[in-house]
Amino acid sequence: MSPPRSAATVALLAVAALLPAASVAAQSAGASSVPRSYIQIASNGTSVWASVVAGVKTTYLEHFDLATGRTLGTLSTPAQKAGDSIPLGLAITGKIVVEADAGGGKVGLQDPYVDYTFTEMNVTTGAVRRTFTCASLGLVQCGNMTVANGTVYVGTSSSTNSYRSDFSVTEISVATGKITRTIKTSSLGLHANFTQSSHDLWVFTEPVPAHLGTQQFIEINTATGAEVTHFTDPFLAGSQYFAATASTLYVPVTVAGSKITASNAGFGAPKGSVNGIAFVNAKTGKVTRVVKGLSYRFPLTTSLISSTWGILGGIVTDGTNVWVNDSGTAKMTEFRAISGSLTRVATLGNGGSLAYSPEALVIAGGQVLTVTLSGILDYSAATGALIHTLH
Repeated sequence: MSPPRSAATVALLAVAALLPAASVAAQSAGASSVPRSYIQIASNGTSVWASVVAGVKTTYLEHFDLATGRTLGTLSTPAQKAGDSIPLGLAITGKIVVEADAGGGKVGLQDPYVDYTFTEMNVTTGAVRRTFTCASLGLVQCGNMTVANGTVYVGTSSSTNSYRSDFSVTEISVATGKITRTIKTSSLGLHANFTQSSHDLWVFTEPVPAHLGTQQFIEINTATGAEVTHFTDPFLAGSQYFAATASTLYVPVTVAGSKITASNAGFGAPKGSVNGIAFVNAKTGKVTRVVKGLSYRFPLTTSLISSTWGILGGIVTDGTNVWVNDSGTAKMTEFRAISGSLTRVATLGNGGSLAYSPEALVIAGGQVLTVTLSGILDYSAATGALIHTLH
């Protein structure tokens, strides 16, 4: 975790209301040398929003112009102003940014999803439009969330114990802030992860601890709320980061010899195993191809716990290409979505320094933005050229 900021800087962030970048800089004299961690990102092709963590109890949002890379402002939501919040979601739909925070300090570490706040903001000005909580909607707990086509999709449960509870996906209208539908799913677990294909919502349910339920991929029709299909995670664990199209899921895996094992995290992986990306048939759940090899720069583990082993996550696709972040080696790999053939590998930041360890990816406006611990790197989706560094 980054060192705490000065008291003056913390106080400034606590009362910020989307000030111009120059104004923030002027009032934060000396603060530019304080490390910040960029965690989440959302973009609509024009605006870029990012969640930032500074110190132990300071989180806030930064707003950028995608065309110029210019910082437009800094904003603290009501939940962030209260302090000790955990950013759990950030997404843009139409003219609205939706940000979700869980209050870690008020409920302890075991179940931080009870004290959960949604904040809706104007995507251009950052003005807060509406704030509401999980409890105000009559929900016992909320978990991870995403937004698509004017609807918030959030993992919810009927119990205060997120480890032993019925799990569902709740739809909330961005227009009204009201629940429009609750979708019961085929698995336990509050800790869902979401991605969208062209027409459907994909949910990866991840019970914690894993033995309390079966990890599954679930496809939901966003028009009807009906479950289209579901299947058990073919790698048994750790596939929470994935990208989807209508026909294929792209899932980080560990490959040891000829065997695909579970994990996009390398700690404890068998010696000599490698990271890869599995092509999974979206209808059957069967693995059709695994992309791996030295040319992709997916790292090889040389010991049971090795610093050369990376974590493949932050994966996105536009249906033609797939981009994958490797947090262990600070690289981004691009390959073709149909054939798996390698397009290019980008070394992030300063020679792959862990200061540029990537956290998340988003594609918007023909650009691929990868969130690193030190800032946001903006690449051309067509050429792979670095366009801007946002921080």
